[in-house]
Amino acid sequence: QQLCSCGLKNKIIVNHSTNTPDFARSATTQVTAAGGVYISAPVWGRPDAAAAAKLIVVPAGPADAARRVLPFLAAHGRLLPTQDVPFKANVMKLTGNFMLFGFVNTMCEALTLSDKNDIPRDDILAFIEAFFPAPSIQVRAGWCVCRPFCQTPWV
Repeated sequence: QQLCSCGLKNKIIVNHSTNTPDFARSATTQVTAAGGVYISAPVWGRPDAAAAAKLIVVPAGPADAARRVLPFLAAHGRLLPTQDVPFKANVMKLTGNFMLFGFVNTMCEALTLSDKNDIPRDDILAFIEAFFPAPSIQVRAGWCVCRPFCQTPWV
């Protein structure tokens, strides 16, 4: 609401945060009522990926406004297909997070199986890196393989 009191007529607001679809719907309604356009463009990636312009970005919003901000978004990293309504980007972000966390859970189960059968964790890490070359998976695989589960929670 504070943002909408700043004079948004003919302005495009781009939100990179991870939010719920309901938040995006509400923000879209409020920004549109104030005369602006709301683009939801959540990102995946750690701070090192952001510094290297290697984030994954999912832009969503009205086509004309999305086209106008694409050069700005492309400077952040790789763009996934643009969605037509802002909340859809938030659904995609949450879907991606669910898949990533599901993979971590499965990876931990696989590590338990391999530990019980005396397969070295370095061999499992090499297997994961070969089959799943995505940086987001490889980073988490390294954490799972190289850190005891009782240590400080992952950030």
